[in-house]
Parts: sequence; structure tokens; C-alpha cells
Amino acid sequence: AEAAAPIAALIPGYSAQTAVEPATLVAAQASLAKGQALVLYGQDEDGLVILAVTPGKAVIATTAIAPRALLGLEKRLRSSIESGLVANGKSAFDRTAAHELYLALFPQPIRDAVKSSPDLRILATGSLAALPFAALVTQAPQGADDAPEALRRTRWLAQSHAVSVPLAAVPLPENPRGSKARSFAGIGAPVLGEPVRLATRAAPLLRSGDTSTRALRQLASLPGAAEELRSMASGFPGQPALLIGADATETAVKAAPLHLASVIAFATHGLVGGAFRDLVEPALVLTPPDQPTEADDGLLTASEIAKLRLDADWVILSACDTSAGDGESAPTFSGLARSFVAAGARSLLLSHWPVRDDVASRLTLDTLNGAAKGLSRAEALRRAQLAIIADKKLAGAAHPATWAPFVLVGN
Repeated sequence: AEAAAPIAALIPGYSAQTAVEPATLVAAQASLAKGQALVLYGQDEDGLVILAVTPGKAVIATTAIAPRALLGLEKRLRSSIESGLVANGKSAFDRTAAHELYLALFPQPIRDAVKSSPDLRILATGSLAALPFAALVTQAPQGADDAPEALRRTRWLAQSHAVSVPLAAVPLPENPRGSKARSFAGIGAPVLGEPVRLATRAAPLLRSGDTSTRALRQLASLPGAAEELRSMASGFPGQPALLIGADATETAVKAAPLHLASVIAFATHGLVGGAFRDLVEPALVLTPPDQPTEADDGLLTASEIAKLRLDADWVILSACDTSAGDGESAPTFSGLARSFVAAGARSLLLSHWPVRDDVASRLTLDTLNGAAKGLSRAEALRRAQLAIIADKKLAGAAHPATWAPFVLVGN
């Protein structure tokens, strides 16, 4: 491929799905360090077109697979995730579908190009953007799909690569934080309903169309969320800004000096647009007021997030469905993620699906602690995932529904 060629000319659908300035191969290569690789995906009527970029080379490959066949594999994988969520990981995971997807998405020329790049950045469009790439299976699976030990021995992509999702092929320049010290703001554990065993950060009760504060209060409280935020805060110097429980209101969040925090974490329920009748955009659930107003109804929506003033290296959304788009036709990560970026966040940790309360705290804390010790954020997340897989005392730990909900988005 020509180094000066626009990437949009090489990858079908790339320009239509990414609202960024035209990127060239040479610019993409210049943005990568040793050990990093960028893999971009496009689709046409003949199958997949895949571009792998490293600092020293660029490789284009194709996979002849009918769109319907590819979608069928994706649906099988997602069905396994959904079954795992219902059964708390005590169910079969379709590793054959995950392996066939890996072979289609990483044909041999692409595997060869990225094998020496442990830092893998995936930029996909359409339904592929919603795939948990870390849970792809790189070798033919052995044993039974519902056997914990077989799942634990599976060669997941996360075993060899730290996966993240850039917002563009060439990262936009960042405004440096200057000499500001590391500081933390934590928001969540809203006052809602009674806690439930192994609560997930989801909101099925709101699908009835009732948008009142009474309906919000029917959501299960998250008993691990407050301790999760306090544990995160303990790793930072100075006095953290914590809005927890009754203090975690929409009014308080909008008034807080969040621009002073280098890391901001939300530990609460997340909602997708359309979760109920009047909600047309993604939102985070906060403690609902006794008397809701337009400015404070207990929901911090994507448009309200975009108006916040942030200067954060990292925003952690320990909530469900936070990677969803603004609507059915919107690309994944176009909802809450882009709103936080517009507000001033440089990268985010988001979830593809509802996260068990007991697992969310471990994954976020271990990722944050690893990054504080000097690991890249993607590598810190990878190690946190592997630690969950290896935990034989945690029910359903080796099932991707348990360990693979989070994805790192941004620079």
C-alpha cells in the first residue's frame, strides 16, 4: 500500500463511519510506537478488507466471507455472552464461533504483521465495533464449552495482546495537563432500591415506559460501588472528590470542579437510548430527587455530559451498556464515550454489556492500580482480565461474560 494513500481509500466504509480528518498510512505509522499495531476493518460485498499498520510496515489482506455468514458468527458469540450473563458465567461459551471469527478477522498475513505487537488497537465499523475482540479464540478450542477448566485453558486473544479502541486512526493532539498532580473524582452508588445478589449494572425495570423517580428507585442498589470508588480514591494523593450515595445527584455533579481531576470514575447503572419511552440518548443513573426538574431528573444524559468541563486523562465508567451508540444506526462508542471526549476526557474504560457488581470493582481497581504502577492502560486491563480468568474461587470467572465486558477507548 502507498504510504501517502488515504486510509479511507483502502478500507471500504471507513470514511462513512469515522468523522475525522483524512488519515494517511504514513501519519498512522508515525503515531505508533514500537510494539504497537493498528488494525482497521472494512466490509464490501466480497467480505472483509483488513489493514494492519505497524511503525515499520502496512499490510492489507482480505477474507472471503459472506456478510450473512459473518453476522451469524457474531450472533452466536453474543448469544453465548447473553447466556453467560443469565447464568452468571455457569454456561457454555461458543468457542468455535469465537475461533472462526478470529480466523476471519485475523487472516494469516494480518497475524504475521501483528505477532510482534502486544499492543493491539482495533478500529472497526458497524456490528464489528461491538465485538469483544479480547474474547476471540486464537487456537482451536479443546474440551467442553461449559467446562470451567477448559475455558480457563482457552487461548484467548487477551492472552497475547492488550486490546484497545482508538477514536481515530491517527489520534488527535491532546492538550497537556501541565504540572497538575494526579487527582481523583468518584461518583456513584446512587440511592435506589434494595440490593440483589450478584447485581448487574443494568436497568431492565425501566423498559416499561415509566420515567418517574419511582421507576428509577426500583433499580437495585449496587453494594460494591461505594467501596469500589473509595478504594480507587485511596491510590491518589490529596483529598479526593467523592459524590457517593445521597450526594451523587445530578445537581452535585454539574456543580463539582471535575476539571481538577485527572481520573474520574462513575460506578452506577448505565442506560442506552431507548431503554424507556422518553430516553432518546444514553445516560448514567444518579440519585433521583424527590421533586424532579429539567435540570435534575436523576439521569445524566450524553448531551449533559458533553457540557461538563473536564481535563481528565481517564474516565472510568463502571456501568453497563456504556459503549452503546446514540441510536440504532450510530456506531458503537458514539454515545457516552464521545460525550466525555467532547467534555475533555482523553480515554475511557467502558463496558459492552451488564457487569456483575462483584466483578466490576475488581476489574476497574486492578486496571487502575496497574496503570498507576506504570503499565499502559490497555496492558493493565489485560492483566486484570487474566486475573479474573485464573480465579477458581470466583463463580463463572472463566466465561467471557464475566471477564471481558470492559474495553479501553481513546488515546
